[in-house]
Amino acid sequence: HPFLIQATEVTNAQYLDMALWALDQGLVTVTEDGIWDNLDGSTDLLMDFTVHVEDVLWCEIGFDGASIRLQDIGFGVNPNHPVKMVTWAGSAAYCDWLSLRQGLVRAYDHSDWSCGNGDLYSADGYRLPTEAEWEYACRAGTTTAFYSGDITNPWGTPEGDTNEPALNGVAWYPANSVEWTHPVAQLQPNEWGLYDMHGNLFKWV
Repeated sequence: HPFLIQATEVTNAQYLDMALWALDQGLVTVTEDGIWDNLDGSTDLLMDFTVHVEDVLWCEIGFDGASIRLQDIGFGVNPNHPVKMVTWAGSAAYCDWLSLRQGLVRAYDHSDWSCGNGDLYSADGYRLPTEAEWEYACRAGTTTAFYSGDITNPWGTPEGDTNEPALNGVAWYPANSVEWTHPVAQLQPNEWGLYDMHGNLFKWV
């Protein structure tokens, strides 16, 4: 089945915009701990504001007591970085918010998170790609381990160097990222114009 996919990872600004819209529509509840679902009887956590890694808060969206907003957690305010600390349900809900805002039929039943009434290809609105669709989009016709080439340094060197030449120029990863996200679409895309398919953040499918 043919499909369309966004050319970049979803950014902090995009997720915040849709979350504010969902809050205004009564589709979610927001607390100091996160964003919670209100559709189909679901109360699932969609975004976690509280996760710390080595005493660093990781979510760049937060609650100021009145509303949700972008926040500086020590790396500046980063509207164009990929959004972090979104659960799988939070990613699926984002797809549904897009659908509802554009007058499309939403893809997911939030009571069990099934898609398209069991037939995901019948879904009228936005949805997450399947794992196979994501790999197809990432590979963009290539057959190597990465769309940019084969793995040459699978485990790093004994000195701990994790440099992977095939990823340099196409992906933010520990060797070149200072272990933080970067704005989307800053490196070379694959042959189909899709950015950050490797690196920057893990992807939900």
